[in-house]
Amino acid sequence: MSPDFGPDQRQVIELDNGFPTPESLDCAVVLVRAHWSGYSKASLTNLVAAFKGGLDSSWKLVILDTDTLDFAAFTKIYGPFPSSGGWGEAFWIKHGVLIHSDRGYYNAPLIKLLWERVREFSLLETLVLPDLSNYDSFSESVLKNCKGLPEAQLEVYERECREIQDLKFAVVTLYHINRSQAVVTLRALAAELQLPASQHFRLIVLNADAVSFHDMTRIFGEAPVAARTYWIRSGKIASTDDFLSMAAQRDYLKQKLHSFLDADLGTSSTDRRP
Repeated sequence: MSPDFGPDQRQVIELDNGFPTPESLDCAVVLVRAHWSGYSKASLTNLVAAFKGGLDSSWKLVILDTDTLDFAAFTKIYGPFPSSGGWGEAFWIKHGVLIHSDRGYYNAPLIKLLWERVREFSLLETLVLPDLSNYDSFSESVLKNCKGLPEAQLEVYERECREIQDLKFAVVTLYHINRSQAVVTLRALAAELQLPASQHFRLIVLNADAVSFHDMTRIFGEAPVAARTYWIRSGKIASTDDFLSMAAQRDYLKQKLHSFLDADLGTSSTDRRP
């Protein structure tokens, strides 16, 4: 079913099979819809609202079906897919050139990103933006939960995926604003890294909701998972943990930080604690 575009339904193009090339579209947003995904539905709803609020009628919304899309053919033309699928992925095209590839627009930080895109391409002098003042940005939330950690030890990446080859001692964690396990994991890591013995460590925080799926699989060998933590030594993954949030795991965290600096861990990248 086509979304309600009001008076100009001609802005919406739905395709059950195949996809257009960027150069054939002029100005458009190509959204890959998953009918079975609530995240995808939310992304489409928010994108339609953004279209109505800031893009003129020269822009088209092209909706593809993830269940029939030839991903191999699509990624050859549109580049690496920004997620594992099912989130309402969106590709922004201006004058036939692909400008942005986004994971979707289903929560407050991603809706903020959506309106950044609209502001970039809108011809309107003023935009009526949605009220997102009650929500922290990703960076604000990270800083709030890393209170006390020296600035030199912290790196925050809202959309990029940090390369690791130049890191000597580091912990990379995938943070999600609305996942309690990710929040507690971040707080636990930040608290332990404030200790004098841990001053050589750097805490790298990636946005589990917006990091490039392609870069995650290239650098870390797997899709992004909220609250997953990677231990880096001399530019390589030494081990991986999930959910450092319970009391026993906090003790494990203390021991691991100390042993990591003092001696070889003797563990592989598949070593995980429940």
